[in-house]
Amino acid sequence: MREQYSKTFNFIKKDILKTYCICFVIFICILVLTTCLTYYMVGVDGLKSLIKGLHETSTNENVDASENQIWYAFFIHNSLANLSVIISGFIPFLFIPLFIMIFNAVINGFAIGGFALVYQLSFLTSFLSGIAPHGVLEYMVNILGFALGITLCKQMISGIKNKNLKTTIPYYIKNSLRVYILVILPVLLIAGIVESTITPLVINLIK
Repeated sequence: MREQYSKTFNFIKKDILKTYCICFVIFICILVLTTCLTYYMVGVDGLKSLIKGLHETSTNENVDASENQIWYAFFIHNSLANLSVIISGFIPFLFIPLFIMIFNAVINGFAIGGFALVYQLSFLTSFLSGIAPHGVLEYMVNILGFALGITLCKQMISGIKNKNLKTTIPYYIKNSLRVYILVILPVLLIAGIVESTITPLVINLIK
């Protein structure tokens, strides 16, 4: 197991780290911008209208919210979402993981700004109470998933142009799968447990 983790982190450092850092900067910039726009331009009335519209168009009305299944639901949902981002990297030229990342940052910024509006909090308090307990962990591995997907897309393009897909892609598939299993899944499991236990307690303290 130690050897597997060593190979995993060597791959991240060698092949993913630069892309990860770029993704991190882009994600945080969009997150902050969307948070500010939501807070200063949407306002409480606009936020209520948006939430009402989302609720009316939602088809997920029969969610089992029992405490025994919440953490599991969070874990499964986030794991599948992360995996789908990585897999989308196999579609060359479109850079789908990049657009998913941008959308994800916008949604999270909207959530932070909206939470601050509803409870009349500062941005920092909104983030620390409603997002940070579990969100920091999710952000870390979600951005890692985005970076993996983008890297796969770049390698697909390079392989097509250089006609060496069969020699380069297996290396990235094997190592991406190792990162997903050994790093992303364990962190998302912890984040799911925190989101279903600690985050609600923190939110209730400020209501």
